[in-house]
Amino acid sequence: MRELRLEAVHTHLYPGLTGSLHGALPKDGQGATCEVAFSDGSQALGTLVMENGTQGVLETGPYTTAAGTGIPAKRWRVDFSDTESAPEFRVRAKLPLS
Repeated sequence: MRELRLEAVHTHLYPGLTGSLHGALPKDGQGATCEVAFSDGSQALGTLVMENGTQGVLETGPYTTAAGTGIPAKRWRVDFSDTESAPEFRVRAKLPLS
């Protein structure tokens, strides 16, 4: 398991999706390799770069869902917040791949 893990509540990412965060976020301007775990048990490796303490850009590598659907690499704007139970993330927007 990676030091940073994002657990999504669906089989893929999309604007509005929420999930839980496990591990420490990188400092602003720095990146961290992370694992993105999906509700069907599939996983993707990604890179998260923080921009202002609560927002970051998540780039995920390609992966295949449990149903066999191939999902290409994508890039997302993501917000982070602390709740009473655990840190959470919310996908805000899809970004063009750089």
